[in-house]
Amino acid sequence: PTLGTDAFGNMMEQNLVKAKVAGPDSCLLQSRSLHSQLEKLVKAGFGEQAVGCDMWAAYESIVTAEQRQLANRAEFLDEV
Repeated sequence: PTLGTDAFGNMMEQNLVKAKVAGPDSCLLQSRSLHSQLEKLVKAGFGEQAVGCDMWAAYESIVTAEQRQLANRAEFLDEV
């Protein structure tokens, strides 16, 4: 996962640090982009090329119409 740099991402980061879910050395705070996450996987030996996408792309391409309807009815929860 990557944290955004907008107000929401900054607040989520503060909440995760406060809850001791993420620390200064955690990959959540060190790898801030999909590209850097994929590079880590390749360097760790998980194939010559790693593939990934953001949540919106996954929602659009992997999640079925029925699953989308269920997700759209769910209440959003805070990250902590």
